[in-house]
Amino acid sequence: MKKMKKKLLAILMGISMIFSSLSSGLYTVEAASVVGSLNGRRYTDFEDMLEDLEDDYAGRSVTIEMLRDWDAGVDSDFDERIIIPSNCRAVLNMNGRVFDRNLNYDDDWSFNGELICMESASSLTINGGDPNAFHWKRVYDSTDGGRESVETTLYGGILTGGSSTNGSGGIHIKDNCTLTLNNVTIAGCRSECPWYDSAGTKSGYGAGIWIKGSNTTVTLNNSTITGCHSQLDGAGIFASNVNNVTLNLNNSHIDKNYSRDDGGGINMDGEELIIKGDGKSTVSNNVASDIGGGLYIWNDEVTVSGLIIDSNRANQGGGIYTQEEDVILSNLTITNNTATDKGGGIFINNDGNIIQDCVITGNTNYGVYVESDVDEEFAVNGNTIIKDNSKGNLTLQNSSSYVQFALYDDADVHLGYVENPDPYARISPETATDNRYYLTAVTVQ
Repeated sequence: MKKMKKKLLAILMGISMIFSSLSSGLYTVEAASVVGSLNGRRYTDFEDMLEDLEDDYAGRSVTIEMLRDWDAGVDSDFDERIIIPSNCRAVLNMNGRVFDRNLNYDDDWSFNGELICMESASSLTINGGDPNAFHWKRVYDSTDGGRESVETTLYGGILTGGSSTNGSGGIHIKDNCTLTLNNVTIAGCRSECPWYDSAGTKSGYGAGIWIKGSNTTVTLNNSTITGCHSQLDGAGIFASNVNNVTLNLNNSHIDKNYSRDDGGGINMDGEELIIKGDGKSTVSNNVASDIGGGLYIWNDEVTVSGLIIDSNRANQGGGIYTQEEDVILSNLTITNNTATDKGGGIFINNDGNIIQDCVITGNTNYGVYVESDVDEEFAVNGNTIIKDNSKGNLTLQNSSSYVQFALYDDADVHLGYVENPDPYARISPETATDNRYYLTAVTVQ
């Protein structure tokens, strides 16, 4: 009898251990379903987490943790945009994961289809996490008109698959905001609208980032915007009718984006705008069907510095197109860009622009092309090198235009005139210091 009791007790203990194990297993499954957290509070429902973020954190600080991939291609519940509410100070830790709304292919448009919307006076720091974490994703291929997608390897925290009819496909930024990206890749996003709005205009701007408000700073650290497609302008980054905006690029890259109109890489429209690189950051392999393959600068009082602008393409202004007055281009390396018409390196379309301490070589269809509308001062300063560009180096279309030179030790500027593009004259520091030169068809005066 005692032996039977012992056996029964052993059986009951075994059953208890089995149920304990199952319970533990069930708990593990539940834990694995956690999608993220807000200030340590964990959520199993993505929509609930985003609603609490929008409703409860205006004017507050919040840390958002990604605890699994937010991939709508796997689970459609992740097809939601993140709204950072007004005056919120947010940090998003991606932990090397992917946020993919899966809207970017098969003509899948969505109103408010961006990945993230920053409301006024908010700040957001996105930490991608492990820069060596890699994921296979599809992005747009700028080399074939930006419509076809290709599969590629992307690194770090990945923001992808946004497609909006009324704003950016990636990150939509309102006024007085601060955005910082650390080890983040924005890839394969789209801004496209198949219809006209009540004002008779289409959307289609800023597929990667749209800066829609003034007094805003955007900083990219070890980050990339690639394979994005805009129906109109600014496929990588677009800023529209804004003032006092700063874009900082530190070891970062705007690469292989496509705009059907202008500004394949960056399109900036406003005043008191600064685009500042660290000398290593690149704007490369971007395409615009019309003007400004790498950068399109639409307004005045703009400074662009410290970038490598390489292998971009457009009809005019393969590397850079400047539309208005008082644009300063400083410490830029502008190489291997192509214009099918003119301005392979830079196309300048107004007075008062300054090129200083730049290297402009190896561009196709003119290194620097100065349009006929420029009938007053245009300056080339510092240790600028303009040479070895096809068809012409520094070329003025209007013979009444003049160049103001203030060159230093290592400068080497070769000249051309649109009716005689061969480099028939060279300006060196010894021959041009604070001198004004008019270019005619046959002589430099």
